[in-house]
Amino acid sequence: MKKTALLLFLFLPFLAAFGQFEPTLTQTRFNRLTVNPAYAGTDGKYEFNGQYKLVDNGLSGAPNTAAFNFNMPTAKLHGGIGTQFLYDKIGNFETYEGALNYAYHINLPKGLLSFGLKTGIIINRADGFWQSTDPAAIDPLIQGQETVIAFNNGLGAYYRTNKLYAGISVNHLTDLKIKDSELAEEILFDFDPYYYGIFGYKWNINPIIALEPNTTIRYTQDFWTADIIANLHIKSLVWFGAGFRKDDAILLLAGVDAGRFKVGYSYDYYQSLSSLSSRGAHEFLVTVALDKK
Repeated sequence: MKKTALLLFLFLPFLAAFGQFEPTLTQTRFNRLTVNPAYAGTDGKYEFNGQYKLVDNGLSGAPNTAAFNFNMPTAKLHGGIGTQFLYDKIGNFETYEGALNYAYHINLPKGLLSFGLKTGIIINRADGFWQSTDPAAIDPLIQGQETVIAFNNGLGAYYRTNKLYAGISVNHLTDLKIKDSELAEEILFDFDPYYYGIFGYKWNINPIIALEPNTTIRYTQDFWTADIIANLHIKSLVWFGAGFRKDDAILLLAGVDAGRFKVGYSYDYYQSLSSLSSRGAHEFLVTVALDKK
């Protein structure tokens, strides 16, 4: 029981910070389909994205997230399509999510307006926290495994020009509560609607240097946070960035832009959980964008 209490104490703040198993990725500016289905195809390219994030706290079962997606424009459907896969693990809780995305594009005089939707499934698995050789010490509520599968839907709207982008979206469109198969009153997973707002603007200071402030706002019931980041682009070849996440972390970013290929890295230094996660979180990004022929 002491081990159970310790693990719950260590990982409960992450469960709250991630918002009912909704992972928090830092480099959203470079992988917008992860949070908004309306982004699909708006860049006019065949785009592959991969992200991986690991919280480095020296504990077994430390939070880690992997996100992969692909999107492309399609004239026949007057918009764009995309697919996405996400894996998230926090302690003994694992989440797998797969989804299909469609976005309808409307060309405006100064930009592109897009409305999107996604539909897919979520698979959640919870392992028993501990095993004991003393039968009297076993708590049936935290033993064994429980796997549940549920549908997941989302909506989004997105607008972009050559200099700015802005979007709003919602994941887990309907409030979904999944109960234990044996204990009807025990709720294993509770997915409240999770709202996103994204915005970015690129200011060309001179032909060599550009400044790009951007933000990602996340909101769910009784919880909200925001990433405020400024990226400095040099010759459109490299970028360096810094920012903060409300009540949570200081953010540092860097990357290389080789045209068709982008590689990025970010580091989150946690403030609210500094005693637990003094080594922060590492996040890696790879993007491949190919011109549509």
